[in-house]
Amino acid sequence: DAETLLYTEETWNQPETNELEKLSFSELTSSQQDAALSLGMKEIVWDCYQSHYQTYDWSELEVEEVQSAFIALGWTETMWNSTDSESSVPETDEKGWEELTTEERKAAEEICYFQELWDGLNLKDFNKRTPSGLEKESGVAKTLSTRFPSIATCLSFAASVSTFLM
Repeated sequence: DAETLLYTEETWNQPETNELEKLSFSELTSSQQDAALSLGMKEIVWDCYQSHYQTYDWSELEVEEVQSAFIALGWTETMWNSTDSESSVPETDEKGWEELTTEERKAAEEICYFQELWDGLNLKDFNKRTPSGLEKESGVAKTLSTRFPSIATCLSFAASVSTFLM
């Protein structure tokens, strides 16, 4: 299933390097959707954790109740709709997690970023995150458990696939 989603050891271990992660769930082929589902990634999980809503229209972000998170991170509708990706990103895109304000971190968590992912770390360098460990991280745990009750399954799967691909 990971292969159907075009994952290699390299693209699995380095988030945001697989070209499919730039697509929304609905843009995946039928077989890719089936593969994602078999891995426990429902549409909402894929669109948040894999693509971080990148392909959504600005108005769709409001419907999904994440537009305010993007606004808190400095995004505007003009920036979002711009085709010039380098000059139309907010300052937060250049900040590391530790440089984000508390409000910005909460906003990043709303769109399924956590410190390791935001900072672009390789999966091999991620802190071990277990469902019980997530419970101790109130901001992340609250976001994940409220919006994505199956996240523990996804994290367990990520650990097992990481081991499998090595």
